[in-house]
Parts: sequence; C-alpha cells; structure tokens
Amino acid sequence: VVNSNYNTVYGAPYYSEINMVSGKKVWMQTSSTIQFGAQGDITGPGQFELDAGCTLITAHPLGFSANGNSTVGNGSIICAGNKSINASGNFIYNGTASQITNDGLPTSLNGNLTINNPTTVTISSALTLGNASVLTLTSGGLILDSTTLTITNTATSAITYTSGYIQSETNMATN
Repeated sequence: VVNSNYNTVYGAPYYSEINMVSGKKVWMQTSSTIQFGAQGDITGPGQFELDAGCTLITAHPLGFSANGNSTVGNGSIICAGNKSINASGNFIYNGTASQITNDGLPTSLNGNLTINNPTTVTISSALTLGNASVLTLTSGGLILDSTTLTITNTATSAITYTSGYIQSETNMATN
C-alpha cells in the first residue's frame, strides 16, 4: 500500500521495476504519488489500484498501459493482473523524450492532467476532462493528431499555462 507518501521508481540510467507477485497488489491510497523514470515500471502477474486524488507521474515514452499488452507497447504500469485506475486520479507526463498517453489514461478524466515534457506528449485516444479537471501546460506540446480533446470545465482556470502548446492535426494553438 502506498499511502500519503512520495515514491519513485527510477528508470535510466538504472533500470528499476517493481515486480509484483501473483495475488499481490500495489494500491495507491490517500493522495499518494508515485513517479516513474523513463524505464521504471510495475510488472509481473500482480495487480495495481489507483484511488481518487492520487498522482501518477511518468517519464516513460509509452506512458501507462491499461492491460500490459498495448498494441503500441507497454509503459510504466504493465502488471498482468487487474488494474483499477480511478478517473479522479492525477496524471503527469514529464519525460524528456516524446511520450504517448497510451491506453492506461482514463478516457474520461475527473482528475488533473499535466504536460511537463520539453518535447511532446501525444494523446492516444479521445479524452474528456471533467467539470473539475485542470489541464496544466508546463512545458512542450500536447499533440492531438486525429483524436479529440474535450474540456467540460468552464472555469477560467480549466487550462493553466506556463509554456507549451496544444496541436491538432491541422493547426497549433499557443498562448
């Protein structure tokens, strides 16, 4: 159980992983945070659960995979057991190489999404940010390609911006 602590699973230059045993689970509770390096991951036959309010941070180029068998490759959470990712979690993509969100990012997100990658993060499938969600652009581009990004939060704080841009397949919006 990861509970109210900040934990790091580093990657390069050291390959690091948490290898889960069958019947065991990494369970993130009570606003806890776990950060994955570019090659860090949770693997094995075990399970993973993310509660509302918890934060996943990844520098892995392949983001988070929902089932460990993504057609585009696996990211930071690739355990073969059940995964429960609460849509009210928070997700931060902070790599230094281009990243994809992959199929582990909920398609209807009620938590927050932060892009802090000096290159780009590409959304892998249509994404809806809920009424209380905030999209934070800290660095780099959020690439939509042929996917749709819907932001239902109508507050002026729904998108916060330090640096970066959102790019569709036909144009680029900057602030």
